[in-house]
Amino acid sequence: MKHISFLLLLFLFPSCFKQTITVKNDLSGIYNSSMQIDQSAVDFFQSLKNTNTSVDTDLFFLYSEDTLKNKLKKIKKIRVRNITVNENKNTKTYTIDLLFSDFTEMPDILLNKYIKTTIIKDKNNIIIKTAINTGILGNDFNIIKIYEQLNSDMKAIIDAFSSIISFNLVYNGPSEIIKSTSLKKGIITNNNMTIEYTYSLYDILQSKNGIEIVTLYKK
Repeated sequence: MKHISFLLLLFLFPSCFKQTITVKNDLSGIYNSSMQIDQSAVDFFQSLKNTNTSVDTDLFFLYSEDTLKNKLKKIKKIRVRNITVNENKNTKTYTIDLLFSDFTEMPDILLNKYIKTTIIKDKNNIIIKTAINTGILGNDFNIIKIYEQLNSDMKAIIDAFSSIISFNLVYNGPSEIIKSTSLKKGIITNNNMTIEYTYSLYDILQSKNGIEIVTLYKK
């Protein structure tokens, strides 16, 4: 049953998620994200929210535009610049534009339990770290562990579909990048201050332990 649920959940995934974070030396900055998701995915997670209290479903795509704005406005150190929700047939596209001040971790409502981003300032560097969480619905629903239990025919179906689900992460730092560690090499532009990573769900499934991206900037 879990394997069937896993297959269904993959087909409910967003076709594209993009997150762009611009950070200043004082850890203030700009957060932008956009996501296209099927309406059936929204219905699926809404059902979980209503029937399974053990699953954390405080996710932005479960709220109306006005409700989401009000929830984000209550979070300290965040100022909402713009939020839009566009519907087209059976899909929804969400865009979120925020200002943040002295922020070390994005709020969970911004998918931060799934694509967890932290910003750290030490003596010499500013560090932006993102981990793509493989426990989609908690520790009992780790997509990599379930994927490894599938037979070859099921894996072939998943491999074909998961390659078109993309996660795009862009970081703009206040200074020059001095180090980047990740499964894939990022594309560096803007005088060595901007780095862009793109992963597919297929990459995540093949990674065995999930994906962690660490980028260090000069202070």
